[in-house]
Amino acid sequence: MDEFMKFMLLSGALKNTEKAEPTNNTFQKNFNKSISNNNHFVCSECFSEVGQSEEYCPACGCPIEYIKSNQGFQVSNNLICPECFSIVKNTESFCPECGCPIDIILNCQNKETEVFEKSTNNNNYPLKSLFNTYDSIVFLDTETTGLDHKNDRIIELSAIKIINKDCNIIIENKMDSLITLPENMRISDKITEITGITNSDLIKNGIPSNIVFNQFIKMFEKEKALIVAYNAQFDLCFLFNSLVREGLGNVLDGIDFLDALTVYKDRHSYPHKLKDAISAYNLDNKVKNTHRSIDDTLALLEVVKAMDNECSDIDKYINLFGYNPKYSIQGFRIPSIKYLPQPYNSYKKLYQ
Repeated sequence: MDEFMKFMLLSGALKNTEKAEPTNNTFQKNFNKSISNNNHFVCSECFSEVGQSEEYCPACGCPIEYIKSNQGFQVSNNLICPECFSIVKNTESFCPECGCPIDIILNCQNKETEVFEKSTNNNNYPLKSLFNTYDSIVFLDTETTGLDHKNDRIIELSAIKIINKDCNIIIENKMDSLITLPENMRISDKITEITGITNSDLIKNGIPSNIVFNQFIKMFEKEKALIVAYNAQFDLCFLFNSLVREGLGNVLDGIDFLDALTVYKDRHSYPHKLKDAISAYNLDNKVKNTHRSIDDTLALLEVVKAMDNECSDIDKYINLFGYNPKYSIQGFRIPSIKYLPQPYNSYKKLYQ
C-alpha cells in the first residue's frame, strides 16, 4: 500500500481514487476564480478548487502547502517558504522561521523543478554500492487491514531476495503469501476496494501467520542483509509488531533498512506515490503499482535499480528515514533508524 493511499485512508478522504484528467477550461476557470477570490486556491495536481483552510485537496489529497507554493502567483503579495511553508514577505532577505534565502523562495514560487541534478552512476553493475556491504537485499511490501500497527494486521506479505552473482542481480528467493486473520477480525470494504483482497480470499488461500513470518526470516537469516521498502516506516512498524506476536521480536536486530520513498523525495518533486516513481523512471511498460504486494515489490525492485543508476549515493540513505515535518513520525521510532524532517522542497540532500 503506497504512501498516498495510506494518507487518504487516514484522512477519511478516500472516496474515489481515480483522478479524472482536467480540461484546460476547468483549469482556466478555477485559476481565474482563485485570483479574484483570495479564499481559494487551484490544486496544482488536479486543478480543483481548494479552500485556504483545507489541509489537502479534497479531490486528490495534494497537501495545501504544495498547492500554495505552486499557484503561479504570489498570495496577498507574500511568498510561501518551500522549506517550512511559512508566509514570507517579499521584502524579506530570508524566511524568518527557518532562514531559507529569499532567492530560493522566489525560485520555487512559479515553477516545479527537480531538487537535485542527476549524475551518472559509474558502477560496474546495478546496486554495487549496496552489494559491497550486504550479502543479500530483500525488497518487501505489505497489505494490511488498516493503519494502526498495534491493532490492525498484515493480510499479505511479499518479499523478493536478490544477490549478486558474477556482477549480475539474481532473484534467489521470493514469497507472496496471504495471511489468515484472528477469528474476530475481518477485512473492511474499504480495504477490499483498495487491495482487491476479500475475507473469502483469506479463508480460502490464507496461511497462518507463524508459518509466513518464519518463511520470511529464513530468506535472510545468518546473512548480512538489507531490507528495502517504499514508505518503509509503515511496513516495518507492522512487521516488527507481527514478529513480536510470533515470539520473533529479535530477528531483525542487526538488520539495516532502506526507505526508497525517502530517496525519491530527495530527488523528485511532489507527488511521491510509488506509481509516480514508476513513471519518473520510465518503467510503466515493465511494472505496475496495483496495491497487491507482489506487484508492488517487483515494482520497488525496478525503481531502486533505476534510482541507483540515476545517482550513486543510494547507500547514504541506509537507516535514514525522512518524515513530513507537519505530521511528524508515524508509528514508533525504530532504534536503528535516524529520523530527519523532509519537506517537499529542499535545497540539500537529507544526509548532508
